[in-house]
Amino acid sequence: MRKFHVTAHSKEVIPGSIFFALKGAKTDGHQFIAEAIAKGAATIYTEEATPFKEAIVLGKSARKKLGELASAAYDHPSHHLKMIGVTGTSGKTTTTYLIHHILTETGYSCARIGTNGTFFKGNEGGTQNTTPDALALHALFDDFKANGATHVVMEVSSHALDQERVWGIEWDAVAFLNLSPEHLDYHPSLEHYFEAKSKLFLEHVTFSRSNGKDPKKIINTAHDFGQKLTKLVPHSFFADPGKQMRNLRATAQG
Repeated sequence: MRKFHVTAHSKEVIPGSIFFALKGAKTDGHQFIAEAIAKGAATIYTEEATPFKEAIVLGKSARKKLGELASAAYDHPSHHLKMIGVTGTSGKTTTTYLIHHILTETGYSCARIGTNGTFFKGNEGGTQNTTPDALALHALFDDFKANGATHVVMEVSSHALDQERVWGIEWDAVAFLNLSPEHLDYHPSLEHYFEAKSKLFLEHVTFSRSNGKDPKKIINTAHDFGQKLTKLVPHSFFADPGKQMRNLRATAQG
């Protein structure tokens, strides 16, 4: 159940709302501050300075503040769920499906979020992005929790990490699959792409620890960028799936 109202869309503002004015790819939320005030917004947070004395300028930290307040509005549902995040250029969907299947078959109540939408207890829902925005995510977590979920496994895109859409989630496990030269229409370089992915294992893990969790970090070292990530992330579980499969075959044949 929502404790207070947070939004980044002026059309959704109700009396007492906390409104975030953010710059988007197509529209600039700063243009709608006057509308939010007129509709009764109690608090206005912005990324940039504005003429409005009511506005509190947070700069680059505004999106993280949005994620934290989105979590708080629903009494931090991810804290009460086992949260598993999977990132990588390819294989995220397959991996989340496999994890979801394993957990479900072993008796856990697991929800899934990703490219194909949401899935929980036979019910499917749509999402605009592989990884929804912070407000939508925490509302989903609250709904999953209220309906008996114990686990959530989800795809975590580089866009979502770069835009802080998954900030505020308290993770229990995060996994890195791979990274290849894609999405460079969004990321200015492959290094920027890698840095976005790395945030899940650095900033997000630190945030989760500060809230009482101890996230497991799983990194595929069969890829060069996986090996690079291991140098940045201490105390991880490093896995080479190809090598493990070869060892399993050798054991079976021996």
